Amino acid sequence: MEKIKNFWHNLKRSCRWFKRMWNNYDFDSYFLIQMMVDKMKDMRYQFDYIDAKFVDLRHQPSYNDSNIIIDRIAELDKAIEVGERLLDDDYLIQHPDVEKWLNENQLLPIKMPDDIKTKFMKAYYDAKDAREKDNILFFNLISQNHENWWT
Repeated sequence: MEKIKNFWHNLKRSCRWFKRMWNNYDFDSYFLIQMMVDKMKDMRYQFDYIDAKFVDLRHQPSYNDSNIIIDRIAELDKAIEVGERLLDDDYLIQHPDVEKWLNENQLLPIKMPDDIKTKFMKAYYDAKDAREKDNILFFNLISQNHENWWT
């Protein structure tokens, strides 16, 4: 009976991943992050709904190398949050002056005024820096905590 139960559980999980991977292409890092976030969400579900029936791992202390207590679930939640932010890729926030200029002008072939160009480029570099920070944070969270996210 247990083998049949495991078979159906594995089939259900495989179908869920088949659906996720159907349009998942090999040439774009977006899909790698999407796969990782999906897997972390599955792990989070495991903590909350499956394992809580047997042992509540959410309140078990865990220690890092410096003997500081860390919260496994909080670190997992943070990684999911940062991963979703990377997927949304909503980092570029243009200055209102730039938005107004872009709405009133075609970008090409008109030359952008220097003050608008400066604000435009500042927004671009700020977005690039914010995305890079999140990218580093996302992979650091995984690197430092992934061994604690098993159940």
